[in-house]
Amino acid sequence: MPYLTDLAQAVRKSGLRVVECGSWTGRGHGPMTSVKGVVCHWTATGPAVRPGEDYPSLGIVRDGRAGLPGPLANLGLGRDGTVYVIAAGLAYHAGEGYLAGVGANGNANLVGIECEGSGTWPAAQLAAYPRLCAALSAHYRFPAARVIGHSEWTSRKIDINTWPGGMARFRAQVGAPPTPPPPQEDGFLSALSSSEQRALFNRVFGFCRQRWFVTGPNGPREVAEGTKGATPATALDTLDGNYLVERIAAAEAAAEAGATIDHARLAAELIARGGLKVEIDYAALAKAVNDDAARRMVG
Repeated sequence: MPYLTDLAQAVRKSGLRVVECGSWTGRGHGPMTSVKGVVCHWTATGPAVRPGEDYPSLGIVRDGRAGLPGPLANLGLGRDGTVYVIAAGLAYHAGEGYLAGVGANGNANLVGIECEGSGTWPAAQLAAYPRLCAALSAHYRFPAARVIGHSEWTSRKIDINTWPGGMARFRAQVGAPPTPPPPQEDGFLSALSSSEQRALFNRVFGFCRQRWFVTGPNGPREVAEGTKGATPATALDTLDGNYLVERIAAAEAAAEAGATIDHARLAAELIARGGLKVEIDYAALAKAVNDDAARRMVG
């Protein structure tokens, strides 16, 4: 198989924003043998690393690091869900490992995606990552079962094992038909502009962060990252979910009754409640956030 000069075309089928990095069609450590699947990675960079940039790891992923020349992935996924097309040829991303139906040479047979982050998932990435892999699966005709995390390719790695619901959930999202966004005239936010709606939902769903728990005689207890026996869970821990539901319900009821809604005040109230910490069902809320973010943040 030659260099994947159709890679940008395949990615654009996702509907995500695409940035083609200069000379990507000729970049690689030789041609690909085939495209049998995808390996999903993260860059292991936290939000404090050059926070004003969408994909600060581009230079390393494209050009490499000491002892390992680039490219280190074929594609990059930014913090806001933008896809960076980096290399059409073989990239050094998989390393030693094995997958049934692929074999041991992952670099030559699997597209590598490096997502900016270290295990916490902004709403934009929750929506974009499976969508990107679904586009690649459809274009190159491989099953969703061959979309794997790096931790599934090799036990030496942990990415991307904090995905809400695990990689089984990720593959289910890849294999599911895309859900179109709701019509703009639906819901209480319809009086806001598209940019205002996006800003509000980013704020509301941006509270999701990685947390760690151990199970004791009194139930789950939050502990510091790295604690022996701790289990990771992505949770929305600083938003009063009940209040949010009540305010949305009240707004929709008022709309049905023909009453006037002060949308700016409602948005301000939702945002203002962001500092209130409440007891919640973390697993259920993580799933709800994931599902709702994927539905609303597409586009």
